[in-house]
Amino acid sequence: MTDGGDVGPDLTGVGAIRSGIDLLEAIVYPSASFVPGHEVYRVETAGEIYTGVQGEGTPDAVVIISGPRDRVRIPRKDIRSMRPSPVSLMPDGFADNLTRRELSDLLAFLQSQKSRALAGVRAAGS
Repeated sequence: MTDGGDVGPDLTGVGAIRSGIDLLEAIVYPSASFVPGHEVYRVETAGEIYTGVQGEGTPDAVVIISGPRDRVRIPRKDIRSMRPSPVSLMPDGFADNLTRRELSDLLAFLQSQKSRALAGVRAAGS
């Protein structure tokens, strides 16, 4: 597991790889794009529909993670359909619940997250 957890991406170096505009778009329009490896899937069985990030499965089962403590193992034989979802697990309207100051602070914090990414570059160059 990375620092981002099982559902969301690791944000400790996001400021080194994403612009402020990209970060703002990800907050305001969370379903506009997905970080590779964190795409959301919709899995349908005979009696249930599960939505989440695909976890580490087995040849016999798929694991869907929809929250920090919310994961389900679905036997492959029970799956009727499994397809990418166009909707992010990050709720739409998240930015609407923030004041301008809070949104500005969040963006500043995310843009400051460069140290781990830069440390990795420095370590690789050693």
